[in-house]
Amino acid sequence: MLKRLCTLFLLVAGSFSATTPLFADQPTNFRKENSNVILIILDGVRWQEVFTDPPASDLMTAKTFNLFNLKFRFPSILFGDPRVGPTVETATHNTQSLPALQSIMTGKQSPCESNDCGRVKEKTLLEKLAKELPLKTAEDKEYGVATISSWEKTALAVNSEEGGTFVNAGDVPFPELFEEGEVDPYDEISDSNEDLALILENYGLRRDELTKEYAFRFVQRHRPRFLLLHLLNADNAGHLQLFGHYHPEKAEQEYVAALQDYHEWLQELLNLLGSIKEYGQNTTVIVFTDHGRGAEQLWFLHNVPAARKVWIFATGPYVDDDAVIPLDKRLSHLDVYPTIISLFGLTPETCEGCGRVIEAIAGPLEKAADISGF
Repeated sequence: MLKRLCTLFLLVAGSFSATTPLFADQPTNFRKENSNVILIILDGVRWQEVFTDPPASDLMTAKTFNLFNLKFRFPSILFGDPRVGPTVETATHNTQSLPALQSIMTGKQSPCESNDCGRVKEKTLLEKLAKELPLKTAEDKEYGVATISSWEKTALAVNSEEGGTFVNAGDVPFPELFEEGEVDPYDEISDSNEDLALILENYGLRRDELTKEYAFRFVQRHRPRFLLLHLLNADNAGHLQLFGHYHPEKAEQEYVAALQDYHEWLQELLNLLGSIKEYGQNTTVIVFTDHGRGAEQLWFLHNVPAARKVWIFATGPYVDDDAVIPLDKRLSHLDVYPTIISLFGLTPETCEGCGRVIEAIAGPLEKAADISGF
C-alpha cells in the first residue's frame, strides 16, 4: 500500500532523490539579490480540481486545471493531495478569505474571525519586503512591492497601515498603467449577468478578466520584485449558488469556466516572463488558494472542515522537483511567508507557531536551475 501511495504522489511532484528536505531545519540566508516573486492566490479553488492524476474531482472538472499541462521554463512542484500527502492546510479553523489572507501575510495565526474584522494589526510580508529589499529608484519604491486584487478587502491583509505598499484592489480602474491615448478596459467590460453584477457590487469585487489584464501589464511595465495577484471568479461561482442566485448546474459551469481561464492565464504569464529575459529568469511563481470547499453536493460551501485542505504550486529557478517529500508531513499557509522571505535572501523570523521555509521551493542557491537556452 505504501508503495502505491508513493507512486501516486510521484505522478504529482516528479521523481525524488535524497538531496533536498521538504523543510529547511534552520532558515539559510541565501544571497538571491535578483530574485522576484509573483504570488497568485486563486480564491476558493478546491484541491479536488488541482490533483487530476488520478482524478479526484466529484464535479465535471477533472481535467480542466492540470497544472502540469503548462509549459514551464523551470522545475515545478505541487503539494496538497490529502489522499497521499503531504497535506497543506489553512492556518486556522476559520476558512473565510480575510482571516486566511491575514495569516498568510503575517506568517502567524490571525485573530481575525470574519471578513469584517478590519485591517491587519501586525506588519506584513509586503511591508517587510518594502523595507528590506534594495528598492533604489523612485519607480521601484512605488511599485516594487505591490498587490493587484479583484477584492477590495485584500488591502486590509497586505498593509497594517493604509498606503504602506502599492495596492490596486476591488472595483476600480487602474489609470496609472495607461499612457495618453491608451484605453483602460475598465470602462469597456460590462457584465450582462445581473446576478453576478449584484454580487460584485455588494462585495467590492472586480471581474478577474480586468484584474488579470492589469496585473500582466503591470509586470511588463514595472517589473515588480514582489507582486501579489488575487483572483476571485472561482469563489464567486460558489457564492452565487450559496446565496440562491444560481442553479447548482449553472454555478458549477461558472466555476469550471474560471478554472479554464486560470489555466490559460497562468500559461500566458509564464510566456510573458519568458519574454522578459533577465527578469523572468529570476522570477519564482507561487500559486495557491486561501481556502478549499466542501465535497460533492456541498462543493460550493467553505465554512466546513473540508475547506481547510488547500494546496501550493511553485515553479522557479530554485524549485527542486527532486525533493524528498515526507508523505506524513503537514504544510500550512504559515509556511508561505518564510519561504518567500528566504527566496529574497532575507532571514525569516523564527518563533513558536511560525511557519518554516519550504526548501523544495526556496532551495539553496547552488540548486538554481540551469536556464541556459532560454
